[in-house]
Amino acid sequence: MKSRIASYISKLPRYVPSTAMLLLIIFLCVSLGEYSFKPLVILYLPLLASDYFLDNGKSLGAVPGILFGIYSILDDLKPPRVGPSTFEIGVALIIYYAVCGIRVFIKNRKTAKKQLKA
Repeated sequence: MKSRIASYISKLPRYVPSTAMLLLIIFLCVSLGEYSFKPLVILYLPLLASDYFLDNGKSLGAVPGILFGIYSILDDLKPPRVGPSTFEIGVALIIYYAVCGIRVFIKNRKTAKKQLKA
């Protein structure tokens, strides 16, 4: 049982964006007194899916994270903007997931080359 928990804790740094978004959603929902399922689905699940697929070696897993970054940028450019700017967060998410996707792609390519040589 301890080894399973330790395994989950050791994988936690791979899920940084989705974990940070989940903590932010929980904080905002508790502080505002709204307990809705919609922010969890819209804000958390794309990042969790992206992190999960990248963790399992799928380079196309970066696509949901990049699309969420693009959504954050486009949402910030709408005229009746309320609240803080999300442009920087969108750019950071696009860069993070693009780099992670490229890294997973290169890693998969190297392992495929090693298997062909053997």
